[in-house]
Amino acid sequence: MGHFLSVYFFRLKMLRAVLICVLVGVAIAGDPPPGPPRPKVNFTVTTTLIPMDDGSSCYTQAFELSPAPFPGKKRAAVYEQIPYSGNMSSFFALLSLVAANTTKYPAVSLMQTTEGLYNSTGTFDGMRKAAPNAKATVRWLKQQPWWNGAVLSTGISAMGISCYLMSTADIPITAQYIQWATPDVYATLYPQGAFCQDLGQIFKFVGQPQFIDMFKKHETLDSWWTGQRLTGYSQVKWPAVHVAGWYDVFLQPQLAAYEGYQKQSHLDVRGSNLLFVDNHGHCFGGGDIHYNATAANITLIMPIIFGNLVMALFHGATNPIAFAAAMVEWRAVTVEIPRIIWYVMGSGAEGTEGHYVTHAHEWPKAKTQKLYLNGSLGLSSTAPQPSSLQYIYNPADPVPTVGGCILKLPGIPGPSCGGMDQRLLSRRSDVLAFTAPPLTEPLALTGRPAVVLAVSTNVTDTDFTAKLLDVFPNGTRLLIQDGAYRMLYRGGTLSQPAPLVPGHVYEIRIELAMVSYIFQKGHSVGLDVSSSNFPRFSANPNSGQPLSTPNPTLVVAANRVHLGAAKLELPEVDRSDLPHYRPPKILLDQVNNFDAATLEAQRRRIYS
Repeated sequence: MGHFLSVYFFRLKMLRAVLICVLVGVAIAGDPPPGPPRPKVNFTVTTTLIPMDDGSSCYTQAFELSPAPFPGKKRAAVYEQIPYSGNMSSFFALLSLVAANTTKYPAVSLMQTTEGLYNSTGTFDGMRKAAPNAKATVRWLKQQPWWNGAVLSTGISAMGISCYLMSTADIPITAQYIQWATPDVYATLYPQGAFCQDLGQIFKFVGQPQFIDMFKKHETLDSWWTGQRLTGYSQVKWPAVHVAGWYDVFLQPQLAAYEGYQKQSHLDVRGSNLLFVDNHGHCFGGGDIHYNATAANITLIMPIIFGNLVMALFHGATNPIAFAAAMVEWRAVTVEIPRIIWYVMGSGAEGTEGHYVTHAHEWPKAKTQKLYLNGSLGLSSTAPQPSSLQYIYNPADPVPTVGGCILKLPGIPGPSCGGMDQRLLSRRSDVLAFTAPPLTEPLALTGRPAVVLAVSTNVTDTDFTAKLLDVFPNGTRLLIQDGAYRMLYRGGTLSQPAPLVPGHVYEIRIELAMVSYIFQKGHSVGLDVSSSNFPRFSANPNSGQPLSTPNPTLVVAANRVHLGAAKLELPEVDRSDLPHYRPPKILLDQVNNFDAATLEAQRRRIYS
């Protein structure tokens, strides 16, 4: 592997400086922050309105470095659909162009603003037209004398969502780099039927705050969601680098996308994907956890390196022979790289359990540890005698969100994100706070926790929420992961709501997003059960009215959890399944040459 990587890393020593240059904001107004002088980047921009199939036109900017580093050569199109402003287009364009130049491949960065935003005509319609717009753009590309026939699809966040969705468009994508994004907008907004209201803040960011009403109008899984869900992967005929984050709002759907790309894509590329899971995702610096900076740098920088590399290898893979040759080289370059590299979370500062990088070709197989809920608010390995616990949920006074998988963007109001102390919330009368005995040895988890409950209520609809917690000896209840379940859509009936029968007992399974976490010896496993977590999820009015109802009737619910079979299921793995990962020296040198603190500071500045 060293021979292949050394060829492509020969110029990556320049990447630190140019990335910081771009992240500072070459095209963003304002004085530069203190630090080393920025290298100057010159570029040319050509703008055009590309006609779409629906009659609208998308404002598209084609960026090229000046002078052109590859005169006379045809170039690949690094294509992004962007629901942001012109300044943000410049930022992402320069990032891709500089990366292309350092890895030495000819490219034009094609930044396209979504309909109804910035200078594009038509009406903003979320992500519904990602695929047809990509197809129309390729028709336009075929008329450009500079294009070599390859589309390199890349994007972060909303742009990454477009990357996944345009995969259905039958266009000549040859490689992808996708970070902190979802392939399924509905599954992200309505996990187990509960509406992720906090996600609506992103539409304030793009100047379309009213669009959240459209999501509420389509509460059920109806035909409106067509085009916003990637439901199959057989059409994927290229390798991709995926980047997720443990406290990212898109975490679980993106992990599912990686599995789909890796195991269900075209046979010629199956198994060729890489997945990196960092410690934060969209949660920039949030939470009460102190992370290991060295480990965090690995999951920050390695995806950039391999995202850059996959683009370089496949920029000219425009016919079967060239693509096959690129695949041979990509597999050779990554033969010693684990398919999955991730940050193992933990409870405290450096030196405690967790907070290191591990690796595997497949997620480790977990054994399910069952902890039963009992009437003394304990968790134990033996099932208790049947009993029940009741609390009153008032939708006018929901449990406030404190931490978790929140789309937290600097400069946009909203709840804090990440692993945060839940003690004050656990003391509320509408929260059932369960705690297991202190651990006699560390407990390692990797997989999806779940909470199995038998519940009843006096209303026709309500929610049940669950939080997996790390309980410290000092009483801190640190949030690891959470989830919600809307009873109106129980049993997976997302297309047809079914009102509850008051007093009837229903068994439900609240699936939490995946975790990889090590509990300290002396700490305890905690579980908080309630019926709200607002605004992470919308506060259910308990009336059964559609989510889009203006000023819905608020009904106070008496919600009961029936004990006996109610349990928390934990995906326990052996510590040997989570070995420390040390990248090959040629990679580690690249990681160590990055100034991650400056990189992070400049990224924050862009979003502020």
